Amino acid sequence: MVTLLVLFIWVGIPLLIYIFKSSSPGNNPPGHPSPPPIRVDNKFRIRVRTTQESIEGVLFNLFVVEMCGMINAPYANYNSTEELLAFDVTDGDKKPLISAIDVFQLTETVAFGFVSNRPIPYTSTIASDWIYVVKIPIDVLTPPRKGYRKIRFIYQLVGTNASATTEIRHEFLDEGYLDAVDKRREFDALAITLAFAVCASDGEVNPKEAAVIKEWISKRVDIASEQEQESLKTLLNETIRESFDNFKQGINISYSSLSEALKKVSSAAERYEVLELGLQVAAADGIAEKEELELLDELAGLLDVDHDKFRAMRDKHLSVAIMSADVLVDVDSLLGLRSDMSIAEKKEHLLAEYKKWNQLVEHNNSEKREQAKAMLNIIAQKRVALTKEYV
Repeated sequence: MVTLLVLFIWVGIPLLIYIFKSSSPGNNPPGHPSPPPIRVDNKFRIRVRTTQESIEGVLFNLFVVEMCGMINAPYANYNSTEELLAFDVTDGDKKPLISAIDVFQLTETVAFGFVSNRPIPYTSTIASDWIYVVKIPIDVLTPPRKGYRKIRFIYQLVGTNASATTEIRHEFLDEGYLDAVDKRREFDALAITLAFAVCASDGEVNPKEAAVIKEWISKRVDIASEQEQESLKTLLNETIRESFDNFKQGINISYSSLSEALKKVSSAAERYEVLELGLQVAAADGIAEKEELELLDELAGLLDVDHDKFRAMRDKHLSVAIMSADVLVDVDSLLGLRSDMSIAEKKEHLLAEYKKWNQLVEHNNSEKREQAKAMLNIIAQKRVALTKEYV
């Protein structure tokens, strides 16, 4: 659709004029006969209807704004400024619509608005039939919310008596801008809940791990708009408190339910971000516990994250602290060995792992060198175990 809108804009000013505005107040678009004349009271009014038009072979859905009735101007050939605004009033208050192209934007904002010049030929002009004011491509408009919305259009010819309002209901199929805000907030809260679950998976809440989560919260609040920051901070702090209370009371959470909820409000990139946060939490105290890594492996699967990409992330964040003080983590999981692999496939996989880590033995970063040596030692032990298993 973006490509189509670019084409829509690119075709040039003459076509824009044809699409958006009549060259003469008395002209109706070709193929659109005028409806019956308005009532004899000649009251000025506007209406908005929806239609479709093909432009350069591309079909556009349009709002067509039309006016009729008496227009009283200060003098003949008065050059008036026409202004059209639109608001979403579904919930009682007025919320702006956002326009994707500047032809329909108010000055220095992205809020919808249309301003143009319209000459008024006489001091008293009567438009006895509906004449169109402007055509608005619906696809360039974003409402606050998805679904059926009540839209109020406000039109006036500055310096004249002509001012009118009308409302329509229209179904918007794409996500609204407040829907996107809500999704971000829900994503943030779910990400924190899962990160805290990693933090507490070994039976305790380490202050260093908790500090990683608090730092992530600060970053999320900082990138929010000024209007959102305070409420978002409150929401995320409440999420932390609720997670801690559940931990103290021994209340188990459903990782599958949380993961399903998170997938509905996140992109693939954001799901990787959640796992990266979890890895940072696991590594914060210098010891990646077995329970932490097992939970992260489980979450990677529940979030439909590619297993090899997750392992690459894990190798990046976890150094030689892959072993806790008491137990060795699941070696197969650490090395990316799956239960459905044959012995030959496992050996081939271990060879690839050996080549990868062997390249890092001379790395200029000392932690990377130590991690590579530790991983090569684990690979060697596993290869011996596989050989015995095969025999």
